[in-house]
Amino acid sequence: MKKIMRKRFRFLILFSLLTVIAATAVTAFCAREYTNNVYYCYEAEETGYRCTTQNGKVELKKVFREDDILKATFVSKSIGYDVVTFHTETAEPELDGEVYIKFFSGPFGTVFCINPLPDFEGGFYVIVLFLILTTVYGVLLLYSFVDLVFASEYGYTMVACCGAGLFCLQNLLANVRTLMDSAVQKFQFGFGNYIYEFTKSGASFSNSMAALMAVFCLFLTISNLSLICHEGFMLRNLLGVILGAFWVSGFVIYHYFENMALSEIDGIYGTLSNGISSLISYFICMLFATVISAFMASRGKPPFNRDYIIILGCAINRDGSLTPILKGRADAAVSFAKNQLEKTGRQAKLVPSGGQGTDEVISEGEAIKRYLVEKGIAEKYILPEMKSVNTLENIKLSKAVIENDAQGDYKPAFATTNYHVFRGYILSAKLGLKNVRGISSKTKWYFFPNAFLREFVGFIAGEWKLHLAVIIAIVTIVTVLGILFR
Repeated sequence: MKKIMRKRFRFLILFSLLTVIAATAVTAFCAREYTNNVYYCYEAEETGYRCTTQNGKVELKKVFREDDILKATFVSKSIGYDVVTFHTETAEPELDGEVYIKFFSGPFGTVFCINPLPDFEGGFYVIVLFLILTTVYGVLLLYSFVDLVFASEYGYTMVACCGAGLFCLQNLLANVRTLMDSAVQKFQFGFGNYIYEFTKSGASFSNSMAALMAVFCLFLTISNLSLICHEGFMLRNLLGVILGAFWVSGFVIYHYFENMALSEIDGIYGTLSNGISSLISYFICMLFATVISAFMASRGKPPFNRDYIIILGCAINRDGSLTPILKGRADAAVSFAKNQLEKTGRQAKLVPSGGQGTDEVISEGEAIKRYLVEKGIAEKYILPEMKSVNTLENIKLSKAVIENDAQGDYKPAFATTNYHVFRGYILSAKLGLKNVRGISSKTKWYFFPNAFLREFVGFIAGEWKLHLAVIIAIVTIVTVLGILFR
């Protein structure tokens, strides 16, 4: 699957390069003249005009009327910047108008409008090329996500494919809708408008997800209140409330800057608005992509060909008995092993994993082993690991136990609670535990959302350098484009 993903990544790079080359060719071929709307003659039947250029780099080719719009076409004379003043004159002076258009006359006889937003003839075709590119990215990324689910290769690549794919398709739909609206309203939607809309894509995405996020945060808050009622008030039981507060705060700040941008001159509020909305959108993408990925991981059913099943440990009771969560993990492993034996005759060995905490009378691995014996599992099929202190060490040290026992290649699995399966896959891949599959046990409904958020925070923290680099890149691109194309 990694080879296939590398091929698809190379294809996207090549397709992007070809799109840029095609866009450059279209620009060079089409941008030999530029037609601009200069007057909306809804009330004036007869319209005259005066046109002057500041530097003589462009010249007026023709003026014509199309429906109720007066348009002027300009061509290049020599390379350089120019400012055109177009004054319309009507029978009623109060209806007269004057527009200022900035141009850059480029090489090969090309001419580009750079005010109020950069545009050129043929810009629509370039927009279509980039929309096609966005479609290819969105479809291929989501297709790769589905492939990774079927291959059970859960990890950051899967989350990135899902999140980026959803964002690309939403951005595509937003731009297509804007294009359709501009056509209906006879608005001149140029390349600069497209780039401007692109810089606003974070705002568009966060706004479109606002209702879903509100419901999601409300559900998290309800689950947190229920969790507090069952387990008491602790900071870790308020993760859903904290997430909701952060999202609401970010959303309010973004809209504040967005409203301030409507009356600004220098564009600083618009730039801040774009940066904040892009940041919000990134975390929404990561959150929902992780939710989807974790859900798919917890629903996966391993094939009945496993040789070893690692039971990931967690805290035990004071008397050495298993907590409901840990008992669920052990029961899931036992159930899978028995079903596999009945259906295929293949006996899987169980690897209970976990060391002894300072407040525990025995190690978690020993406690799980005793429970397995009570469930009728013969001790020769139990290989306990009793030194690990966290999930990473659970898998690392259990892997060593398995490799000390295995005769050649083996097919492992791990049993854990549903919210923890996705993280188990990520850590297994990090430690080189190949062909691993996750076995999921259930937990109470009010515990799952908060526990999952803890896993999400751990997932983000585990790759914080990568996330920070992506955030800086996105915010920088959006900010630069926003300044150039506002």
